[in-house]
Order: sequence, then structure tokens, then C-alpha cells
Amino acid sequence: MNNNNYSYLVQALHHLVLGNRFIPELLHDIEKFIYKKKIKDISKNRHIFINGLARSGSTILMRSIFETGEFSALTYRDMPFIISPNIWNKISKKFKKGKAIERQHGDNILIDLDTPEQLEEAFWKLKTGSQYIRHNELKSYSVTKELMEDYKEFINLVLIKYNKENYLTKNNNNILRLSSIRDNFPNSLIIIPFRDPINQSFSLMNQHILFSRIQKKHNFTKKYMSFLAHHEFGLIQKPFLFDEADEKKYFDKEDINYWLKQWIYVYKNLSKKEFVNSNNIIFICYEDIINNPSELFNRIFDRTKNSIFKRLNFGTFKYKKRDTVQFNSDKNLENEAKSIYNYLKNIYQP
Repeated sequence: MNNNNYSYLVQALHHLVLGNRFIPELLHDIEKFIYKKKIKDISKNRHIFINGLARSGSTILMRSIFETGEFSALTYRDMPFIISPNIWNKISKKFKKGKAIERQHGDNILIDLDTPEQLEEAFWKLKTGSQYIRHNELKSYSVTKELMEDYKEFINLVLIKYNKENYLTKNNNNILRLSSIRDNFPNSLIIIPFRDPINQSFSLMNQHILFSRIQKKHNFTKKYMSFLAHHEFGLIQKPFLFDEADEKKYFDKEDINYWLKQWIYVYKNLSKKEFVNSNNIIFICYEDIINNPSELFNRIFDRTKNSIFKRLNFGTFKYKKRDTVQFNSDKNLENEAKSIYNYLKNIYQP
């Protein structure tokens, strides 16, 4: 929601619940105890995990899949008790949905209390934040067997609340633990959306400038995004790091080359054969969603045999057209990014 307008009481509640470990962990353990007889093995269910760089169409993908009614997903109504959704539901279910409003991104996407959102990272931050959230980067890591079992129990709690068999999440930070999720949910589908690198980089840079301005004016917005480990843009932006040996020299963040270099780095790592050749990982091009969704999802259905792609509807979304902008992008970076983009775009061509 637009957290600039949160009351002081609501802000205090967010600080109390998300700003420390004790309360969320205690409530999480209590909820697991209460529902222990309903918790089951959901490893082989057909969940959907959407992850990649922001501004790639991940939100409209999640919303369209959620609207089929077949999946449980965390919504704004679950805030701030994200990892104990059933206990909090005793109170939050009484909240009025309210009128949908445009989110802070300024991209014509409307949200209300029951809109699914990128919230589950609060679980990972609580459990392993010190392992991957560094001063300047977000570092990839392997998830222990014990922690993965805890994650499956957390998913169970979301499924119990919404009385569904399959879980849906959009979480860009899951690329930091992509192999662990792929291996532990073999029947699930991991969707990695991507977009024309110049357009996506420009969108990321614009959001960075926008949210930096908002966060300077509204400190709670910065804290809110930090609570959820949303480091995509703004004053707390942190790039992904997959290997300690990788170069850590960056352009200025208001230079499109900073974001273009991040685009290359992320999608070069995600386009490795171990991911491209995985049966449960699929890459989806934003431009194909916009220009020819029927053809795209027919191809994906042929590959995955997942009937959900026969029922997606993008007609409810409005796209805000931008004026043409001249970029001073590094041509070597631009060419490298275009090469990766074309490779990913043509993976599933007949």
C-alpha cells in the first residue's frame, strides 16, 4: 500500500513486529504448534515461484496467475504479521478492502488489501538475513535442509489460511537461493521474467530516483522496504552478488550503465545451462507478454503442460507509455546485454 499515509499507530506496529526477531519468531512457532496436525509435505505440489530483476513484468504475471483462484499468496492484508498469517487473520479479516489505489511506483498498477505482493522475503530475512544481506550487496547462498523444512512449514501456513493446495510467490531475492528452491520443489514452476535490457535498466533507474526522493522525505518508507528486504532501488539499494570473485566496481546509480551492468550480471548468471536446462525453470519475455501473450503462453503450455497458462488474462492491466528517451549507454554493455536478451528470448522458439 502507500505507506507514506500510514498512521503513527500502524507505523509503530510495523516497527514492533518487523523491526525485531522475538515477536515474529514467537508467533511463528505458536502458529506452527496450533496447526501442526494440518502441516503436511507440500514438496511435490505445483507451486509457482516468480523471481528475477524488478521491472520485468513480474507483478502482472503474479496478479494474472493469482486471479485464476488456484493459488494461495501473501497479500497486503497479511502485513505486518507475515509469517503467522492465520493468527493475524482473526483480526485482519475484519478490515474493509477499501478502494484500490495506484501504488507508489507510478505505473498504473492498482492495489488494495487483497492484492498479492512480494512479502515472503520477511521469512528469509528473519531466518538468514545475516548470511546474505551485506552492507553493499545481497549475496547468494545455499539453504540448509533444516531451514528449507522451516520454509515448507511457512508455505503450509499460507496454504492453510487460504485453503489451497498450491502456493504462489513473487520474490526477486529468490535468485540468491534459486538452486535450493529448484531442487526442493521438483514439480513446481520457477518463472524468471526478463525485459529488453535498455528499457528494464531505464525503468530501474527511474524507480531508484523516484524512491530515493520518497525515502528522503518519508523515512518510514525506507524502513518499510528494509523490513521486507526490498533492496531493488532507493536509498537502500543493494546489487546481487553471486560469487566473491566477481567484480564489485559499479557506475553511479543515477547512470543507466549501473543498471545495465546489473542486468547483464544477473541474467548472465541465470542463463547458465544448469537453469536453462532445468525442467522446472522457465524464462518469460516481457515484450512477448505485452505484444502476443496467446502465442507465448501456448508455447509455454507445450513445454510445461501446466494448464494455468491457458487461463491467464492480461486485459485488466493498463500500461503507462513513456516518452522516447535518448540513452548514453556504454555500447559494449548494450551489445552484451542484447546478446543475452536474444538468447533468452529464443530458448523456446520452435
